[in-house]
Amino acid sequence: EKLTGRKIHGLIGYEFLRGRELFIDFDNRMISLRRERKLQAGGDQPEGVAFSSLMHLPVVKMKINGKTGFFGLDTGSEINILNSRWEKRFKQHKREEGQLMGANGVTNKVEKIKVGNTQIGSTVVANMDFHFVDLRSIEEAHGVRLDGILGFPFFQEHQVSLNFSDQKLYFW
Repeated sequence: EKLTGRKIHGLIGYEFLRGRELFIDFDNRMISLRRERKLQAGGDQPEGVAFSSLMHLPVVKMKINGKTGFFGLDTGSEINILNSRWEKRFKQHKREEGQLMGANGVTNKVEKIKVGNTQIGSTVVANMDFHFVDLRSIEEAHGVRLDGILGFPFFQEHQVSLNFSDQKLYFW
């Protein structure tokens, strides 16, 4: 509450989301939950992209400028993150200084770049900002590879749903 200046009435965690589908529509400032989705036969079917889970964080396989990586989906993150080990892949990109505030309230300076092409399944997003952050501690603690995190800049581009029953990300 101190960081955001807003009253927080509670948090929705994985235990609550398990077995449900979370719809996110940032344009209309709407989030909704459903127990199950019923698609109409012959109607428009959304594209579904499988995700796995890392400590209850959905992780999708995606491409950034043609390079494949594994990215966590974090609806609470205000920025997109690229693991700092990707920096050499983007050494030709123009860099700007950005800021990242941690949960402890401390602000750190980080470099950010604009990525021309981000693709999940057949869905492409152009010109998204990513901030370089060292994610080694998360990778080492959980024995996984995490190339980055998709936050608000990604979710604001689409109407999406995260179906925790069938472990798929849908684009509407």
